[in-house]
Amino acid sequence: GTTTFGGGVSSTGGSISITTAGAIVVTNDVAASGSVAGKISLTSTGGSVTVMGDATTSGTGGITISSHGDSTVDGSISATNGSISITSTASIFAGNGITANATTGDVSLSGGGTGSVTMATGTMNDIVGRNITIQSGSGGIGSSSHYLLIDAASITAKTSGNADIYLNDVGTGLTIASGGFDAGTGTIHLGGGNFTLGGSNRIADTSAVSVEANSKLDLSGFDETIGDLDLQSGTSSGSTVTTGAGTLTLLGDVTLTSTGTGA
Repeated sequence: GTTTFGGGVSSTGGSISITTAGAIVVTNDVAASGSVAGKISLTSTGGSVTVMGDATTSGTGGITISSHGDSTVDGSISATNGSISITSTASIFAGNGITANATTGDVSLSGGGTGSVTMATGTMNDIVGRNITIQSGSGGIGSSSHYLLIDAASITAKTSGNADIYLNDVGTGLTIASGGFDAGTGTIHLGGGNFTLGGSNRIADTSAVSVEANSKLDLSGFDETIGDLDLQSGTSSGSTVTTGAGTLTLLGDVTLTSTGTGA
């Protein structure tokens, strides 16, 4: 059955830990404050987890959400002094973004099945933290109508079922971490900002890469092999790929799409 918490769940001076075999529904906010080591933990071993408001904590324990189904927070997910981990056997959705501590807080999002990892369309940053790791099912990461807006130091992004990845760097640049980018035979769409290899062979050889207007892929002297490469120019800056002393090996085609003022 479903365990429903009407009116929200809060703790001042402690932590919140809920584990059930069925679905969890919180009809308002989940908030833990006043404890240095405070945390929020919501776990369903046999159903979905839904928070209709915000999930926030100021404790270093951060936020953990785990579901056997969708993990959904309609509001924001914020751990101002900690990390955030969300796992799901299906989709992960956050309505107003996910914010961990920018210096010490990591964000790990792991979906599965046919699920996706998406955020609501808005003007705020979607995911903020130090190191970001995203794994989705065959529903993909982000969408063509809303690229995930990332402000972090490094990122790993992988999908199953050859699903596409849509990312936009809105910080000072993203390092592609050792976990790398992998969309199978799908496409990794870089929709803006700077993406820099942190080492050789960080992108799956089978995946296509679309470097779109206002985006830069920097090999930073490392070697990389990818499938197709799509370069787009639609603004005065267009798209850029730099190799330095590294080598970019293409196993597919190169496509140049030129439209707009940058053509």
